[in-house]
Amino acid sequence: MHSFAKSNPGMQKMDINDYIQYAIKTSEEGYRLTSLLKKWFDKQNRITKNKLI
Repeated sequence: MHSFAKSNPGMQKMDINDYIQYAIKTSEEGYRLTSLLKKWFDKQNRITKNKLI
């Protein structure tokens, strides 16, 4: 997830307020993606455990 937010060589410089907004938006999106990944992982674990029983 970190690689989505880091800058690349030659990337245009941002005003500090724009960067703060960008950082907030990126972290909110990262949180949303992490939550979806956790839900999927938990579902896979439940499926696997049910197959073993």
